[in-house]
Amino acid sequence: MSFDDVIDGFLVEAKSRLKPKTYKRYEVSALQLALKWEGQWWDSVTKKAVVEYIDERKAAGAKIPTIQRDLTVLSQAAEWAIEREHGQVNPVRLIGKRQLRYKKPVFVRPNQRSVEAVLSACYGNVGPLARFLLATGMRMEEATTLEWGEISFERRAAQLSETKNSTARAVWLSDDALAVLHGQDRKTRYVFQTRNGEPYVQASTGFGEAKRRAQKSAQLEGWRFTSFRLHDLRHLYAIEFLAKGGNLYALQRQLGHSTIRQTEEYLQFLTPEEAERAKRDAGTNVGTHTAVFGIEGDG
Repeated sequence: MSFDDVIDGFLVEAKSRLKPKTYKRYEVSALQLALKWEGQWWDSVTKKAVVEYIDERKAAGAKIPTIQRDLTVLSQAAEWAIEREHGQVNPVRLIGKRQLRYKKPVFVRPNQRSVEAVLSACYGNVGPLARFLLATGMRMEEATTLEWGEISFERRAAQLSETKNSTARAVWLSDDALAVLHGQDRKTRYVFQTRNGEPYVQASTGFGEAKRRAQKSAQLEGWRFTSFRLHDLRHLYAIEFLAKGGNLYALQRQLGHSTIRQTEEYLQFLTPEEAERAKRDAGTNVGTHTAVFGIEGDG
């Protein structure tokens, strides 16, 4: 079989068992893999070729988690082929851990001017999406697939059915979050959709372009720019929530952390007094003291 036959066959089978947003990611990875193997026989997907693919993706600036997602699709496609006797070896399983060493990014809190500069430089719905992340602490995937049917203006809440932990939860919406929603087109299915009417699959790419524009402007204007990722807006929300008097347990529920230990990592960014207040059992509920990183909140 050809590479195209295996990937197409695998995707057809996978579509029935995968969540829509997961399937979308698989399609993106499949297209990326096709840039190397499209039109070739499946047996050309060897260990050596996979190592070359990893090196090429690294050289192109792709991050390790992105490459790992691509290899997940390739590995599952290989297993699909083996089950149908179109292959004997899964080349991805032959790759050593050294090839894909991943060091967790160290979060450095950006200054307020850098944050606003990047948000202002975003095009399309990436800007509103970023401001919404900053105002809610949602994960990027939760916000990009958010539908209007999941929003309750009366309850000031977004009811998420698909989350990282596969557990439904309600996210409280501050005045800042509601202001973003009121600026979006409610005739669409998704709150922050692309021009094609689909959820953003690679919002980080547009955000990265905005970051480069903001950094260039900062250099021309002579002020210090602090780089940060789109995911870091979630961290900024959490830090400001606690700094303004929020309680750890309320923040855990808002962020959807499975354990309080994950939430406690944000204590290192607080003063001793702020940290002690955040750890108290009887603390501030979600919805109180949620001014987010220089953007006016609910007071």
